[in-house]
Amino acid sequence: KPDAVLLTVEPNFVMYKHNGVVYGLDYVGIARNDDFSLNLPAVLQAVEKHRPALVFLVYPNKTFGVSFRREEVMAD
Repeated sequence: KPDAVLLTVEPNFVMYKHNGVVYGLDYVGIARNDDFSLNLPAVLQAVEKHRPALVFLVYPNKTFGVSFRREEVMAD
């Protein structure tokens, strides 16, 4: 699909971006909060703006020791 977007939070596993580029997706990375937690307002804003075809949210994120609450993942 032309102009399809892959969205994820950063920093993250480098292969998500790499694979997206290989398959022709535009990449949008959203910065985490300073404590590496999910910046939910920024993610929701980016989803609304870019309407991504694919979103990678790593759960649980062993590297940073953070997880998401159900309310965050299910947010409108």
